[in-house]
Amino acid sequence: TDDRRFGDVLLKLDAEARGALVDEVVEGSPAAKAGLKARDIVTMINKDRVNTPDDLSRLLSSLSPGSQVDLKVQRGEEIVTLRVTLGRKPG
Repeated sequence: TDDRRFGDVLLKLDAEARGALVDEVVEGSPAAKAGLKARDIVTMINKDRVNTPDDLSRLLSSLSPGSQVDLKVQRGEEIVTLRVTLGRKPG
């Protein structure tokens, strides 16, 4: 696997998974408040497919802080949709 950090979320690239595998979510972050959890696999942001952590980073980077996005997440055997209000971009 390959690690990528996007703000308060640590992602792992897993050749077996389609999407961005969430390794860690910082407590109190917008992602955590929306319900994103470690081991979730983000497969879509709004209507755009996420195949890799790079896809997720690229899509999120194109949006402004305060924007609301819908994340489609695979959590175990179920698919969950989470609405996240984006915080400030890192850096």
